[in-house]
Amino acid sequence: MSSRFEKSLILVMVFPCLAIAGCTYQAGYNPAYVPDEDTQFLSHQRAVLWISSEQANYVYDEHPSNFLGSGTSLSIPLGVILSNVSAEVLRDRFSGGVGFANKQPPGSKCCITLAPSIRRMDYKHHRSGWNYTASIELDLHVEFIDKSAQSFFKHTYSSGVVHTPEYAGWSQESADEVSALVHRTIYELLEAAFDDARQLIIQRL
Repeated sequence: MSSRFEKSLILVMVFPCLAIAGCTYQAGYNPAYVPDEDTQFLSHQRAVLWISSEQANYVYDEHPSNFLGSGTSLSIPLGVILSNVSAEVLRDRFSGGVGFANKQPPGSKCCITLAPSIRRMDYKHHRSGWNYTASIELDLHVEFIDKSAQSFFKHTYSSGVVHTPEYAGWSQESADEVSALVHRTIYELLEAAFDDARQLIIQRL
């Protein structure tokens, strides 16, 4: 009897593992995940967002880098999120709107070009009591270019380890939590870049 119970318990424990093995959760851009901040207009002119085609099409499709939850993977269009979040940050600072380019402009009538690129992303799952959280680390390179096509600021920002709220298990909900965290993290790193480059930007307006 004990042996049958043990076998049944093993099956119960193994089945959820099998059920999630090979599962890929997909998440996308969601404007609701972008922080709603007050506008901080630096200029009434139009800005340009320059993102290479490679970056714009970048899809992160990986397993977590630690063992927990390694039977699952996450597919998230980082390039689409980067493009949209960056455009929103620019709209909050340039009232003339945003133009888009995937090749470096030889010079632009616009006052400032923002050129962001994701250099690295890593994510993990963690146990938190009976629940779980996910964490990400994201490195974002930010460059500002003036209208004579001269780069006047560049820096790579690292988010450090940032966590999602707790969730009960791996599901579409947990993937959406990671996506929301990615949106917020990119936004905050771009805000930091604008704060650091503010005086240099003002000098070129």
